[in-house]
Amino acid sequence: MQNDLEKQAAALREEYIKLAQQLDLASRSAQLAELTAKSQEPDFWQDNLQAQEVMKQISKLESRLAPWQKLDKNLNEAEELLALKDESLIVDLEKNLNEIAESLANLKDELKYAGPYDDHDVILVFTPGQAGRTLRTGRRCCCVCIPATPKSMATPLR
Repeated sequence: MQNDLEKQAAALREEYIKLAQQLDLASRSAQLAELTAKSQEPDFWQDNLQAQEVMKQISKLESRLAPWQKLDKNLNEAEELLALKDESLIVDLEKNLNEIAESLANLKDELKYAGPYDDHDVILVFTPGQAGRTLRTGRRCCCVCIPATPKSMATPLR
């Protein structure tokens, strides 16, 4: 059982390292440290617009790095507990490694949205489907919906 947990921890560590390299977490951490040091300078707030932009960048980097740093910390703790080879910790270790695997899977799914514009806001515009038909709003919409009242008030477009 201990051997299986060690293999699982090694596989999780390997996957974490691969993803950390893909995300370039080391350079992002260095960039965060640089921006944080810049924000500590005495004349930082002389240019309010520049200072606000730096603070936004710090916030973005912190929110991006925090889950990965937490995952790394949890993985380090699990590996240290595995090194103790204490049989009484096996149940807890198995639970922790499963939670780490789940967190890693969730973070891996978030990588789908790690493109250069994925953190930007978006504006969606909805237009009527066919020319010449007016868009209905309110209690009557452009299609049959779940009624707001027991008696249906919505009517389909013809």
